Amino acid sequence: MKRRSLTLRAVAASTLVILLTVGFDPRAGFSQSDSPSKKSNTRGLELPSGQTPASIRSRVTTLYERGNRFLDAKRYAEAERSFLDALKLLPGLPALHHGLGLAYIQTQDYELAILHFESALKSNPHEVKSLYSISKAYAAIGESEKAKEGYRRVIALDPRMEGAHQDLAGLFYREKKWDEALEHLNHAKAINPKSAHTLMLIGVTGIHAGRQDIAFDAVTELREIRQMDQARRLEYLIYSESRSNDRSNPSQSTSNK
Repeated sequence: MKRRSLTLRAVAASTLVILLTVGFDPRAGFSQSDSPSKKSNTRGLELPSGQTPASIRSRVTTLYERGNRFLDAKRYAEAERSFLDALKLLPGLPALHHGLGLAYIQTQDYELAILHFESALKSNPHEVKSLYSISKAYAAIGESEKAKEGYRRVIALDPRMEGAHQDLAGLFYREKKWDEALEHLNHAKAINPKSAHTLMLIGVTGIHAGRQDIAFDAVTELREIRQMDQARRLEYLIYSESRSNDRSNPSQSTSNK
């Protein structure tokens, strides 16, 4: 029984670490829908009209498509090389800078990523994907206020961008601003009510906010979508935190009996 208790405690601890690190990891949240290669490898690539030779336009398109395939395959050095080669032929194309920014985020070269997202945003400051990406990069280097500003701009442009709400909640979580974190997590939940990841984040934030009711509601909703492992882990975290509070406040625990 003791070994089982230790195992459960280890599982709960590892769950908490995953949620608080990977859950708000700047490299996470780039689904295929964020990649320019979704549906069409040339989506988002606007080649300049005019005197650009057809051979150069064709070569840039090929390099862009190749860079996206390398991103999807997690071959980031090769993606970087493809996008850089394309920029040598046609400097300043926003989609190429955005692709480079994504590659640099994955290799944790966040300052370089920011430079390229800034270049991508010069022609269109309201391009949601580059705004979202640069916000994640700012968060990664500790520029929380710039990250928050970016996420808010993303949400203003696309209120249903689930990842922006989750990531903004993550910044408030780190600052122990539980109400603000829960507000954005609830927005994310409204967008995708069956997201086990969001429900776990709500549950963990509820625990730290001292709102066991919120945490237990998240357990119930996890069970309703048949995410039993996550429900058990979250429930264990709730009781583990409760026991920890009882041990740290023995007089209060005694008076409640």
